[in-house]
Amino acid sequence: MGILVVSIRACSIKFTSPTSNSILRQSQVTITGTGSGESSPNDVGSAVATINGVIFFRQSGTFTRLMQFFGSGSAQVTLKVGKNVLQVDGTVNSCSASDTLILYYMPIDDQCYTRVTDLEKLSTPTGAHQNGFIINQKCIAKQSCLEKNSLNSSIWLDKVVAAFVDPFLKKTGDWPKKLQSCSASTYNFTDSTAQMYYIPPEAITGMVVGDYIARRLCESTMANYHINTDLQNSLNMNGCGTEHDWNKIGDYINNCVKGQTSAIEGWIASSIVIYLRNTVRQNCITYRKNHGLSIEY
Repeated sequence: MGILVVSIRACSIKFTSPTSNSILRQSQVTITGTGSGESSPNDVGSAVATINGVIFFRQSGTFTRLMQFFGSGSAQVTLKVGKNVLQVDGTVNSCSASDTLILYYMPIDDQCYTRVTDLEKLSTPTGAHQNGFIINQKCIAKQSCLEKNSLNSSIWLDKVVAAFVDPFLKKTGDWPKKLQSCSASTYNFTDSTAQMYYIPPEAITGMVVGDYIARRLCESTMANYHINTDLQNSLNMNGCGTEHDWNKIGDYINNCVKGQTSAIEGWIASSIVIYLRNTVRQNCITYRKNHGLSIEY
């Protein structure tokens, strides 16, 4: 159970616990806290706290001393799966203040987030060629699962993520070969069937060129296989998703990919990923039409 504390001083208000963007595994959270705003006799003050737009705490009155926001009591709220937005607003003596806190709730048995925790167990030893790919997969899966209540169908995402990530986690298909190749101390360039990224000169300053290229080729080869094989199979089986959901997840992918590369590389890598993703979605639409299946789910 998480404990949420709010404090206010001289018409200021701030959530102090849990830390913003905390990921909680239980739905019940107790909201407690104390605070004050300066007031004169007969001033009217109030405090209102909401979660996802619904009021869970309200206090108002006429004060002859320091106003106590949240008092000494507590309030318990129930988080919904995914992202939750908590807002507190307080006013006293013509002064107002507010604060916002984002909390995520992921049930222990959540099908989507279980894959995130499995991915986070994977090590990324310094210098390992497959690190970039693994880091990106962790980031993409985590953002997608945490934000899934913004999608048209979170159930679709749960199924797609599981079928997409499991082959890599369980090392089925060609993954043993891909991982073995990328684990080699000297990368075998002939094993790569992917086109190499453009590598700007400034990106390799002070680095061993061969090792840098090997890491980028590994990332590219693994990403190509993951999208063209694992994602394609997952979509064919579980549905192609709505255009809204597809684009939302695409935004998370772009953010993660760009966060691991230079600006130029990030733009090129994102463009490649967008092309590959859109291709497999079109393939999915064709496959499900030909098999008499609904397109989206």
